[in-house]
Amino acid sequence: MKNLEKILKKHPIAFIPVLVKDKGRATKIITKDLEEIYVSNRIGTVLKKMAVNELIDLEAVKKVVGDISGCKRLAPIILGGENIYIPIKVRKPICTNDPCYGYFNTKYIKNYKKKDKKTIIILKGDIKIEVNQTIKTITKYINVGKILRDYYYKTPFIKEDKTEDDNIYKEFNKPATKLDIAILRNDILNMKKEIISLKDNDR
Repeated sequence: MKNLEKILKKHPIAFIPVLVKDKGRATKIITKDLEEIYVSNRIGTVLKKMAVNELIDLEAVKKVVGDISGCKRLAPIILGGENIYIPIKVRKPICTNDPCYGYFNTKYIKNYKKKDKKTIIILKGDIKIEVNQTIKTITKYINVGKILRDYYYKTPFIKEDKTEDDNIYKEFNKPATKLDIAILRNDILNMKKEIISLKDNDR
């Protein structure tokens, strides 16, 4: 098990809850360089720490994304325009409150397919991960992720250009104008229409 703080600086592309013999619940982190690292922290703790590092309020983001996407219980997580993580069930739970959903960066999902009775996600670098999710559900979440990426660039949850002398909070201290609210409302309505359209196409 390694230090979480150092690992999160390696640009994780996937977080997977696992059970480690003699140690219990842990998280497998796959980095951009295709390194697979195990940490003793639960996946919820890992995601919260990642959000803190990116200067965002994870619970606030989950609520906004849930309201927009309709995915109330298991909403994708936005940690930046190119860092949108979708929840995918990786195994069956063995008890109550057993975390069984991993989070995968959509940018690094190369493909996914059915093999025999199993579903396989293929990440860039040809890393194959067996999951317990249908192709239909994975497709839905990936499409939602694309919509959220477009929304993020219109209304970012974090400030992309973080300079040492810049007060990263100053933009958030400005009162929203009626125009700001109208634009945001219109964006949300358009996104809801796209989400509804995706759900209709799944039927």
